Amino acid sequence: KKPIKLIMFGLEYSDRKELIPYFGLGKDPTLIIPVIDTVIQAIDLGKQLVFYSWDIRGASRRNRAWRGVKWFMVGYDVLVFVVDATDRDRLFEARDELGCYLDLAAREEEGKKERETVLLILATRCEYPHALDLLEIRDVFERRISQGKRKWRIQGCDATTGEGVVEGLEWVTAQFS
Repeated sequence: KKPIKLIMFGLEYSDRKELIPYFGLGKDPTLIIPVIDTVIQAIDLGKQLVFYSWDIRGASRRNRAWRGVKWFMVGYDVLVFVVDATDRDRLFEARDELGCYLDLAAREEEGKKERETVLLILATRCEYPHALDLLEIRDVFERRISQGKRKWRIQGCDATTGEGVVEGLEWVTAQFS
C-alpha cells in the first residue's frame, strides 16, 4: 500500500503543536526546520504515514517566507487544518489561509491526481463555553471548501486530552479504504 502523506497546519496559537502527541508522534520531532516566520516539523513514520506539521505565523498571504515555501505543502493526500474555536476575530483569516492552500493545491493537482486532497479541520478549544459551535465554523468554511468534490469534515477536539483527534483520524482512514 502507498503511504498516506498528511500535512497539518494552522494559524499560530491554534493549539496545533499541542495536538502532535495525539497523532502518536511523541513530543520530540525528529526534524525541525526553522524558516523565517515558519516552523516545519517532519516525522517519517515508515510505510504507514509521513507526517508534516506546519505553523503559519500571521498574515501569511502577505508573508514573503510563506510564499517562498508554499510549494512544500503540495502533493499531500490529507490536509489537517487546525482552527481555534474560541478565536472569533481570526476565523475568517483562518478560512482565507486555508483557501490560499486549497487554490494552490487545486492548480498543482489538476489532472495529476485521481481525487482531491482529503481535508480534516480540527477545531480546538471546543470545550470552552464561549467557543463557536461546529456548525458556525462549518458555515464560515463551507463556501470556500465546497467548490470541488473534496471530501472534508470538521471535528471538534481538545488539545489537552486529545479527545476528538482519534475520531478525526478514523474518518481520514476511512476515506482511503
